[in-house]
Amino acid sequence: LREVLNADYHSACEKYKAINDVTFNQLQSFVSNFFEKQKVQVLVQGNVNNSHALSIVNTLKSNLPTEPLNEAYKKNRKCYQLQIGTNILRLKSLMKNDDNTFIQNYYQIGRATLKNRNLAKLIEAILNQKAFDFLRTKEQLGYNVGLKFDEFNGIVGIKLSVASQEHKHNHTKVYQKMVEFMKIHAKKFIEELTDEEFDKFKQSRLKFLQAEHENLKSEFEENWYEIKD
Repeated sequence: LREVLNADYHSACEKYKAINDVTFNQLQSFVSNFFEKQKVQVLVQGNVNNSHALSIVNTLKSNLPTEPLNEAYKKNRKCYQLQIGTNILRLKSLMKNDDNTFIQNYYQIGRATLKNRNLAKLIEAILNQKAFDFLRTKEQLGYNVGLKFDEFNGIVGIKLSVASQEHKHNHTKVYQKMVEFMKIHAKKFIEELTDEEFDKFKQSRLKFLQAEHENLKSEFEENWYEIKD
């Protein structure tokens, strides 16, 4: 998916080829330039008082005496807008004897506004189990099935994924059933959803958002995600 959406994407093969030309002098030069200008963001959370947190930050700043980044260093996040209709990309596995096939149907929605993000999350909550029931339980098409929310560089979408084995189910058949689920069964289920049933999904989502974190690590990671993005 990232290969399709990311304008600056480079595959593992490209990176593998490029690293052969890197010299030690280039690495040393890169390190010198790397530490000249930096922006440092720090989140300290837990059983630490204010003065101790500041001392940690000051220690970091004293060991990295860098200049602030200027406007030229800012990188605009980009994501390709997909054309209307169906676009298919097929890639052969580098492991020739591997019988596994992974198919992912991506449905691009638009900018990650608060409303779009919540609508996509509700679609995930409503259809994820339905996708599993149809593609895995009923059709027996794969050993791993999921419908998930996706956000990349400020653009939200939905991805439906199936991992299967080619000798059991041809990838064309699996793909067709995935399309059938989204165009017929998922659409029909949402259209026939009652207000009461929809409200249950909303309440479930609200409970999830209000739930306490199991540990400090998960709370920290959520906070850091908000700062980083």
